[in-house]
Amino acid sequence: MYLFLDTADASDAHIYLYKKNNLLSLNVSRTTKARPDLLVMIDRLLRKAKTDAKKIKGIVVVTGPGQFSSLRTSIAITNTFGFALRIPAVGLEKHEFVSRDTFITKGLAKLKKKKRFTPISPAYGKEPNITKPKALA
Repeated sequence: MYLFLDTADASDAHIYLYKKNNLLSLNVSRTTKARPDLLVMIDRLLRKAKTDAKKIKGIVVVTGPGQFSSLRTSIAITNTFGFALRIPAVGLEKHEFVSRDTFITKGLAKLKKKKRFTPISPAYGKEPNITKPKALA
């Protein structure tokens, strides 16, 4: 079973579980008021598949370009799962695929070439816009 994370889009988050030509997906629309917790979404999808994280054999994540916080979160989760479960993790940039199917196909092809975990780095597309903290009153 393989986990796919795509949180680069500002309006939607997509999570897929792929196992033996069977695809389960969870798509969540995001608003500024309600940003879904990615770990909760992964847990929900694993429960839907009646399995657990220990059965994941590899992870594919979109590395960018996209929203700074969303990419940072999904890549941190990918790196944590990869390290903890000792499974390979690979990243794809948005320009490397045009649809969900090519995301999965190209991700699986990259995973087959990888034998062990190495950390993934983001490709933000531009410098992050980090503001200075407001003075405490």
